Amino acid sequence: VATGWRAGLREALVVAQFVAALVLVCAAVLVARSLHAMANAELGINPARIATMTKRVPIRGAMSGSRIDFVRSLGERLSSVSGVSHVALSSGLELVGTASGVRVWAQGAEPRTARFGMRNAVSPGYLEMLSVGIRRGRTIGERDVDGAPLVAVVNEAMAAQLWPNTDP
Repeated sequence: VATGWRAGLREALVVAQFVAALVLVCAAVLVARSLHAMANAELGINPARIATMTKRVPIRGAMSGSRIDFVRSLGERLSSVSGVSHVALSSGLELVGTASGVRVWAQGAEPRTARFGMRNAVSPGYLEMLSVGIRRGRTIGERDVDGAPLVAVVNEAMAAQLWPNTDP
């Protein structure tokens, strides 16, 4: 039987072990709650019948003719696969974090007012494939090609932050 300072040390170690175990249990509960919330989050799309695949095409700056032809050919070949109803191409997948981030601010505003946004080059039909509804404006179309005026699709939250009380 330990007495004196050894007993006190043993009790302190037991208390420390209990506190550490309690912290780990609390952390595990918080992680489980977060995973449950993520699994049940409203995505704005129905991912049940969407399949994704990745193919690295080294594209920097403007696409050359051969790269454009390759991407179009890939889309046409995928469209001809039995059971495929929509094909769209993108430079990244927003839901898995492969789209690139950018700072965005309204024209004429100070850059310090910038918000973080996701940039993703997509083919025509991308939003339709995901069943994303356009509330105002238009979707990305065939005329939105290299050399044409740039277009962007913004969600309502970004529009409210950058252009409050106006039409973006």
